[in-house]
Amino acid sequence: MKHQIFSDESGSNKDRFRSIGVLTGEKNNIDKLRTELNNVLKLCGKEFIEFKEIKSVDDVKAASAFIE
Repeated sequence: MKHQIFSDESGSNKDRFRSIGVLTGEKNNIDKLRTELNNVLKLCGKEFIEFKEIKSVDDVKAASAFIE
């Protein structure tokens, strides 16, 4: 059984709040998740979503679809 791990950090040394997010799982489950998230991006007309770039109603809808 193969696993994959993805991580991302937010903030910098001058920001008040910093965070690290990590997602881990079996490779086949991560592949399915990647496909689902790419479908959400396509449906929303986005190539990617960054928290700092969420400024419009469409951006909020796209970000919300990721967590639903």
